[in-house]
Amino acid sequence: MSNQTEWDINNGNFNKPISFPETIKQDAIEDKPLKAKSKRIDPDALPVLYTAVALVSLLMVTSFIVSFSGIYEVSAWTGLPVFLQWLPALFIDAAILAYTISLVVFKARGESTWKTLLGLTGFAAVSVIANIAHTLSFWNGSFADYRAWVGVTITALAPIAVLLASEEITRLAFAKE
Repeated sequence: MSNQTEWDINNGNFNKPISFPETIKQDAIEDKPLKAKSKRIDPDALPVLYTAVALVSLLMVTSFIVSFSGIYEVSAWTGLPVFLQWLPALFIDAAILAYTISLVVFKARGESTWKTLLGLTGFAAVSVIANIAHTLSFWNGSFADYRAWVGVTITALAPIAVLLASEEITRLAFAKE
């Protein structure tokens, strides 16, 4: 009969405990210290995500309102009837939102984005120009007063903020493939 410490398949000795190589035995014996839980805020926690999305949404809405107001005032120059003058403001700034979301979708799919970028850039430029024109109209086309410069800067930034905020929302809210 074979030794009790050996595995004897021929005699059906299947009750012997399994022995492991020395390296596995050492790993099992060594107590590795557990990683201490961080006291920092997890950037991927849902409350952080909801707060970020809410703040960026607020930024987007307020920027959209500022830009919409400027374009609405400039829309009077188009000759549209008064009851339709809100439409240019809507389609110009809404196009920025739509093209930004489309850009994210096309990037995620790995599709070409140059046409989307062209549309996005074009509508953002028109919005910036219309907002600058509105503010310059308020100051009678003069930059003599420093407040005209500040006003032009703020109104020019409104459509850019809409553009950037919509990009941030899509990056925050949609998972990257």
